[in-house]
Amino acid sequence: MLRKPLVAFIGPSGVGKTSFSNRLITGYGFMQATVANTRQRRVDDGPHHRFVDDTTFDRMARNGEFLEVDTYTTYRYGTIAASVRVLLDDAAVAGVLLDLTPRGYEQVHRVYPGVIAIALVPDDPAWLKARLRLRGTETDEEQRVREALLIEYLESVRELALPTVEVCFGPETWDGTFVRIVELIRGAA
Repeated sequence: MLRKPLVAFIGPSGVGKTSFSNRLITGYGFMQATVANTRQRRVDDGPHHRFVDDTTFDRMARNGEFLEVDTYTTYRYGTIAASVRVLLDDAAVAGVLLDLTPRGYEQVHRVYPGVIAIALVPDDPAWLKARLRLRGTETDEEQRVREALLIEYLESVRELALPTVEVCFGPETWDGTFVRIVELIRGAA
């Protein structure tokens, strides 16, 4: 049994996982677990990102440093297990946040069966594709690859049969969506 909420957001890039996580961090005292990844740094990356080369990532994986690992498009990432343990033990932290793929969630669930999983899915994939293009954080080729994977990715999320929050793109809907997320966390904790 976990002493505080360990919350996993599962959903495609651009659906709002970072935005909703930031609201839990600033308003509720949650913290994000540290993630190592092999992609290039982007302007929207938070302080919990650690960028490593492939050799370092391989060494970390061999040494068992990851709670979960996965590959998404052309890069690999993994949640650093020690960061989760430290945050779960820190009395000043209200809860721990994870940003996961479906495969990553399955790995975490084996270690922490009490993880609170929330699937965030777009009500319409068209707005998500447009949002990713507008962010301007990826090349045209990276965007094409991501868009090609989107429907398959959303199907994988749905197959997990997790509590799901449909996200609409628009500032007028984000507060209501956030309230639903908080209700799911409180109901499961």
